[in-house]
Amino acid sequence: MYTLISDTNAITKGNILSIASIENRDDKLYVRDPAGNELGYLAAATTSLLPGSQPAQNLTLDAVKGNAFIMQRRKGKDFTFTLIDLFPEKYSLESGDVQDDADNTETVLLFSGTQTTTPGKAEMLRKLADGPVPCSMAVDAGTIIVKDEKGRRAGRLVNGQAFPDIFSSQLVVHGEARMPQKDWSTLKHGANPYEVVIGKTKTADTGFGMFQDVITKLNENCIDHPQAVAEKIRFMQTAGISDSIIQKVLESYVCYAGEDRFKIKKPDFPFMDNTSGYLNRCIAYMLTGANIRLVGNKGCGKNTLLNTLSWLFHQPLFKIGCSERTDEYTVFGSTQVKNGDTIHKLSPFAHGLTIGAMCILDEANMVPPELLSAINQLTDDTREVDLSNYGLLKLHPRTRVFMTMNEDYQGTCQLNDATLDRFQGIFMDAGIAIEQLLRYLVPKASMENITACGKVFNKIMSIYKEGQVSESAITIRGYTAALKAADLLPLRTCLEDSISGRCQDAAEREIIHSAIQMFCV
Repeated sequence: MYTLISDTNAITKGNILSIASIENRDDKLYVRDPAGNELGYLAAATTSLLPGSQPAQNLTLDAVKGNAFIMQRRKGKDFTFTLIDLFPEKYSLESGDVQDDADNTETVLLFSGTQTTTPGKAEMLRKLADGPVPCSMAVDAGTIIVKDEKGRRAGRLVNGQAFPDIFSSQLVVHGEARMPQKDWSTLKHGANPYEVVIGKTKTADTGFGMFQDVITKLNENCIDHPQAVAEKIRFMQTAGISDSIIQKVLESYVCYAGEDRFKIKKPDFPFMDNTSGYLNRCIAYMLTGANIRLVGNKGCGKNTLLNTLSWLFHQPLFKIGCSERTDEYTVFGSTQVKNGDTIHKLSPFAHGLTIGAMCILDEANMVPPELLSAINQLTDDTREVDLSNYGLLKLHPRTRVFMTMNEDYQGTCQLNDATLDRFQGIFMDAGIAIEQLLRYLVPKASMENITACGKVFNKIMSIYKEGQVSESAITIRGYTAALKAADLLPLRTCLEDSISGRCQDAAEREIIHSAIQMFCV
């Protein structure tokens, strides 16, 4: 996004303009439309930049044709300052990593598991009776698991085998499952094991072929940039989301006004998990139009999950922190007098309801029970509520209402059956898949260090849930900082500085110190 300094009145907020050329003249980048009209020049001086924009020097001049979306504007003394988002006419996308036989020698691993721990194994064995089956694997809780197309565990790596190096650089590894062909008598395994071959087939993502049309459409309509869409595709693929669901997510994108687009941001730490499938489940429910209720203790990743969904769906997020003082004015706005007329000014949350945003009622079970009837009106089949001095507030078809709650908090109330019936309930018993997330954030870190960090994180999380340490001990940045420095310093030292060093209480530091010592020698 760039600040366009212009003295023309032809630029209107919300317009999509065609950019024919960007000319470098007098050390300024002038923008022209197809008719040759000069729209203005891109700002280079810091004092001329609008928040969220880049200086003209950052623009790659080979992208001089395409469209621009007018985000917002403000008037200075002599000019109109306009924030524009440039979309290229032509673009290229780098294909995803390919598992190449030349780089990855064939590796055979043995998997087993019980019906309880690997509920998808029986179905996997039935398919293997007819021949080899393509599959995907991911690291979870220090071991490798196989998942079926429904997201269920279908196998667990038999102990005694080394982790292939490919798992240090990829979150999801593709392979081919088959009935055992090698002698595995040296390993202690359960009944009915099977093999998975890595490196025999090239099943990894080789590009964006099936998504090319929708990527082009999003670019031409100034909805989202090709590079940004490609990043979301890669993330969803590594999170185990099927290509058909990814396609539906991208096809759901719509264009938002400038001020609302600013609320769509990539989270610093996206939500990732291998076992529970919370991300996959939420995506599926959102595509079916359902409202969702997330229930779980603090630290389980509810807000991280919501921020990730907002990014993946390219959807603004509006949130209300609920309490016993939350009322209808907080949710819907209030009546005001303007120029002698009585009007209803919508709250940011209510505005989000009308534009197709993700609207979050955080800790919703703390609101007064009488407010639930208004929430029920919003989320019933009519999806509308009548407001005084405003009229009928109708929810946008893309709007999704979320509730988050912690059942253990004091001052919470029981939701009535009508409210529960309007929300798809997801109980988040497990937390973030820390090892998978750390591999995503620090791909060059060794598997040994990531596994150690995962054990330390889970230990500290359990101590936190017992009330022995405060929330300051739960940090993702601390582990990423430690892993980045672990090539230069011992991991134990890095964790001491990055994790326990964030706590101001001496007793807490000692508890965390002991947890780090347990897993870092």
